Formats: sequence, structure tokens, C-alpha cells
Amino acid sequence: MLVNDNAESRKLIEQCYQKGRVTVNPIVEWSDADVWDFIRDQHLPVCSLYGEGFTRIGCIGCPMARPKKRLEEFARFPQYARLYRRAIEKYLARIKEKGTPLPECWGDGSVNDVWHWWLQDRPVGQEVLPGFEDDYEDN
Repeated sequence: MLVNDNAESRKLIEQCYQKGRVTVNPIVEWSDADVWDFIRDQHLPVCSLYGEGFTRIGCIGCPMARPKKRLEEFARFPQYARLYRRAIEKYLARIKEKGTPLPECWGDGSVNDVWHWWLQDRPVGQEVLPGFEDDYEDN
């Protein structure tokens, strides 16, 4: 079973025969209102960001988020933008050292060009980035 937290097909109880696991998703069918009612009823603490307009708290700069959302997050949390840029720099050094060709959409392969590409509205899928081909096996 390929677990996808955003899938509409998730069930209350799921079984993976291949791995011998049973997964129970107790709130999979709850609405957002149901979740917030439960939180209020049980007096559970919540992250203060929800009170500031955030509706989902996950990774800052998430590739599944819209470009506008990523820009807002990086403006609010600039230290994360610096960390992403540093990771891009290290990644580029690795693949340039290997002599791996860069995608054309990355311009001259500078940190700024790749950063610009990352922030744009582009199709997101599961793909192997240049330089990581050897890290994956075909199944």
C-alpha cells in the first residue's frame, strides 16, 4: 500500500498484506470543524500559528504549496529561506562535481536560478533530481 495522506480514498482501517500491517485512521472522515470541536471540547493546546491564519502547519517552503504561499512563508521565516538556499548550494556542488548535466530550466545553475525555479508555479511530481539517480533503484 502506498500511503498518501492527502488521498480521498483513505479508510478508517487499512491493511497492508505485503508488510503485514494494519493502519487505523481514527479521524480520517472528520471535517475540519469536527477536529476543531474536539480540540475545544478537550481543551487541547494548539500551535499559535493557527490563531494567526495558518490552516495547515507543515514544512515551510513545501513543494506542494502554491508559490505565493511559499513566498509568504519565506518572508515570515527568512532563516528557512537561508537554509533552503544553502541546501541548493550544496546540492549544486555535488552534481557539478559529478559532471551531471543540469535541467535547462535552472538557467546557468546558480543558486539564484535554482531558487527562482523552486519558487515558481511548476508541476510537482515524484521525480529523481539530477545527481540522485544512483540513490534510487528501479523496482
